[in-house]
This record gives sequence, structure tokens and C-alpha cells, in this order.
Amino acid sequence: MKGLVSVVVSLCLGFCPVLVLAEDCKEPLAVTQPCGGVLLPPEAAAEGLKCLEVDLPRLQLELSKEKEICAVRLEAMVLRLNTMLDHNKQLELLLNESLNVEITPKAFWDSNVFWAVAGFFLGSLTTVGITFAVAEAVK
Repeated sequence: MKGLVSVVVSLCLGFCPVLVLAEDCKEPLAVTQPCGGVLLPPEAAAEGLKCLEVDLPRLQLELSKEKEICAVRLEAMVLRLNTMLDHNKQLELLLNESLNVEITPKAFWDSNVFWAVAGFFLGSLTTVGITFAVAEAVK
């Protein structure tokens, strides 16, 4: 379908005449005042230049303040970075120490599983013992 539409559009553009509705220039226009229409009169331009003399030191002062602020920020970031590096080194040392610690096996009576099994076993024996004692007392 795309191919068919492309062929139809190509044929229409190729065989349909295109009309140009432009007119020939009869008489060229001469530019008599190329600098006519300046935006500022000379007095206003002189006053603006005088303002620039005042603005330049003010801008230099603002620039020096911004440079000082950037220097302080850079110093703070370097201090933070050094602190983080020291902290990371300490963490790495602690991790290495914890990896080098030998694990000693626990005794079997220090295990929670042992005490759970022992409790269940003792509870079962107590129940059986009480049952036999009550059975003999009833006879």
C-alpha cells in the first residue's frame, strides 16, 4: 500500500506543472541612509558608557565574592571527601579484622536446639511419670 501511494504521489509531482507567481522587479530600491534609525542618541550612549564605568568595579567585586564562595565550597567538599575516605579505610580495616577472626565451635549444651529437645523430652517423661503415678494411686 505504501509503495502504491509513493508511486502515485511521485507521478503527480513529476507531471503536474508548478506555477510560479513571482513578479519581476521593475525598479531596484536604493538604500540612501544605511545607518538611519540608530536606537540610541549620542547623549544616551555616552550616559550608558559612564554607567559601565561604575558597573565594572561592582561586577569585579561580585566576581571576587563568587570566587571566594566557590573556594570555600571546594574546601568543604575536599574536607568531606577526606573524611569519607578515612571512614571507608576504617570500615575496611574492621571488615578485614572480622574476616580474620576464628570461629570457635560451641559446646552442644550452648545450642538452643539442644535445650528445646531436652525440654520436650523432660516434659514427655514428666507426663508419663505423672500418668503412671495417678494410675497406681487410683487402683
